[in-house]
Formats: sequence, C-alpha cells, structure tokens
Amino acid sequence: MPTTLEEKLAILQNYSACDVSDALLKLQPQTPGTPARAGYLADLTLHPSPSPINHPKIKTIAPASTIKFLPKNAPDPPLPLPTQTHHPTLIPKSTPWADLTPAHTIMVLEQPPHQHCAVVGGINALRMKQLGARGVVVGGRVRDMAEIGASGLGVWARGGSTIGSGAEARAGVWGGG
Repeated sequence: MPTTLEEKLAILQNYSACDVSDALLKLQPQTPGTPARAGYLADLTLHPSPSPINHPKIKTIAPASTIKFLPKNAPDPPLPLPTQTHHPTLIPKSTPWADLTPAHTIMVLEQPPHQHCAVVGGINALRMKQLGARGVVVGGRVRDMAEIGASGLGVWARGGSTIGSGAEARAGVWGGG
C-alpha cells in the first residue's frame, strides 16, 4: 500500500481522467436531484489556445491548492472547520494571492459566477510558475494570453477577459497546499 504522496501520485499516472471520474462516482454517493460531477470541471480550455500541431498531450498529476475569489465588496465568509488535510485561511486584502502558491501543486481557483473580469493574468501566471506550480485550473476567466503562454505554465479556464480582477473580485480564502 503506498504511503508517501510521491508513491500515490506515481500510481495515479497509470489512470486516465475517465478512470478517476468513474472511481469518484463509486466513492461518493449520489444525492437525489444533484448532478454527478465526479471531479469533472465543465467547459475548461487551455489558455492561450494552443496550436494542435505544437501542443503535446501531457498528463499533470499533483496535489491541489485552492483559492476562492469573492465579490469585490463582499464581507469575509465564515471559514469551514479545518480537517487533517485542509486548513482554510482568509487572505488579507494586501496579500498578493499568487505568492501563496506551494511548489509542486496545481492551483485551483474559483471565481464567483456571472463575473466578467479575469482572476489570472500574465503576472500571476509567471509568479505561480516561479514558485513551482505545475498548472492552474480557473473556474472563471483569464487574461494576458501572450504573457500566460510565455510563462510556460499550463492554465485551463472557462473563458477570457480584458478586465482585471480588481473590477469585480478579490482573493478571499486560501485552501492551503
């Protein structure tokens, strides 16, 4: 039985995303009236959009570190109770959220629905790459496609925008790494 994180991640390399989704469906009972997600985040695409000729298919497996964005003027939310592996923390408004990126993780960012701003841009992508992020998944929008592409960091998002996050959103809760 694997005990270290590295051993567990090495085993996951043997499985496809569909294999993992099928296993998650079996592990998580379905609540009536709730759609089965099984780890699937809908409508994500790689940004900037790659050329099919020069984009290799790469599987990235790493622990996740999460950041939840809040509406710009929303009060701080109550935090859920910490668990053995999850210690949510409020992000002070003066803290550059990209600096919270733990090395060797995939950053998973959640943006409030129906916002039009981007929560990740070129500077954030470069900073996360410098800190050792293996990729970024954005449940929201990104901008600065040329800079994101130049950072070398894989960034998957639901869409793009020219508007910066300061217009509508702020980093609110960090889920740790």
